[in-house]
Amino acid sequence: MPARLKYGQQSEILVPVDTSCRLTHYGLPTLAAVADLASTVQTALHHPRDFPPLAAATVPGDQIVLAVDPQLPQVATIVPAICKYLLAQNVDAARLTVLLDGAAQAQLAQLRQIWPAESSDAPTLALHHPDQRNDLGYLAADESAAPIYFNRRLLDADLIIPVGCASWTNSNSTTDLTGKTPVQRSLLYPEFSDLAARGRAINASLANLTKSPKPLKSAKPPKSGKAPEITHSPDWLLGVQFCVQVVPGPAGDVLAVSAGMLDSVCQWGADFGRQAWGAGLRTPVPLVIAGLNGATSSSWENVVLQLARYLQYVKRGGSLALYTDLSVMPPAGVLEWAQSGFADEVPEVLEREKVPGWQMAKILQNAREHARLALASELPEHLVSDLGWHPLVEDEDLQRLCETAASGCVFHHAEFVDLEPLPQPTAGRN
Repeated sequence: MPARLKYGQQSEILVPVDTSCRLTHYGLPTLAAVADLASTVQTALHHPRDFPPLAAATVPGDQIVLAVDPQLPQVATIVPAICKYLLAQNVDAARLTVLLDGAAQAQLAQLRQIWPAESSDAPTLALHHPDQRNDLGYLAADESAAPIYFNRRLLDADLIIPVGCASWTNSNSTTDLTGKTPVQRSLLYPEFSDLAARGRAINASLANLTKSPKPLKSAKPPKSGKAPEITHSPDWLLGVQFCVQVVPGPAGDVLAVSAGMLDSVCQWGADFGRQAWGAGLRTPVPLVIAGLNGATSSSWENVVLQLARYLQYVKRGGSLALYTDLSVMPPAGVLEWAQSGFADEVPEVLEREKVPGWQMAKILQNAREHARLALASELPEHLVSDLGWHPLVEDEDLQRLCETAASGCVFHHAEFVDLEPLPQPTAGRN
């Protein structure tokens, strides 16, 4: 039976089975979804990890903000369950705010259906707009002394509760505000920071991928899967101690829920996520097909980050196909590099001149040298070709791609799949 590869917001494609290419599928967890999600959330709040019951952490008059991850599944069940728990502890609805990313219009619409504007027990539903300076306040300075501004509701809150997805993939680590010390991915940064800080954080993540990796002697993961220690993170500066996290399932459902002390819950999420979404792939293959879902598939930054993750699993000279719903033009650096005919020296020039997107140009340059790239998107077919990708438009395009390889892997929900780093070749001895 053909497998359906879902990608984007609501798109899917049938993965061919009648070819000589032997395809192995990953990213389809067999764990059952949580049956009674609302009850499970409230139980997690009453019996949190390494923390007293949430009710004991609040006092009358507290200004409480739930900072909601834009990727949170089942938002219409999880957020009301948390609010119901807090309201039962005599928290004043007028002092309870649900803060959403400004682009999370779907989440806002779902919550407005549950809490009409005239509802007396409704929390305040607020959107974070990173470009509205009056809604922001100063938090700290980064390594270049540039200011980082955060949403004022978070700065003024007595209790901040991040509510989001657990992190376990090797693309979910970052650095502290110095840009040097590795830390677990912040639950609030850069999502609820200002526009400039968001851009610097994304550029830093991309720039890290342009650096040559240190050789690994083996592909064995850390024994405990322990996340890096949290040091000088924005969460710490904001006084965040408690959080709620879920491990998403493959159908927009939830596999598990936890709440409690920030470090403990992040560690739980990393361990459970790897167990549920671990691929266990040890060697590169001739063909990798990856479907990106939700917001992960709609921005060049995220698509290039995922490309860098999966490229190591493609044999040199093989093919990497990404299924996305990209519809925006790439940044200037990528366009200039493509217009130069993919000249080898151009990415270095773009870096020196700090042209926006220079990091992506360098990553794409390395990718083109390693493998053939194919892309399904909502961009014009000629533009995809001009950017150096083979456009995937019809079902037959994937069929033909599969016929070029003897074997390959299909990654469903590719943004969630946990990939173990493969060993890099070590330098020869003198």
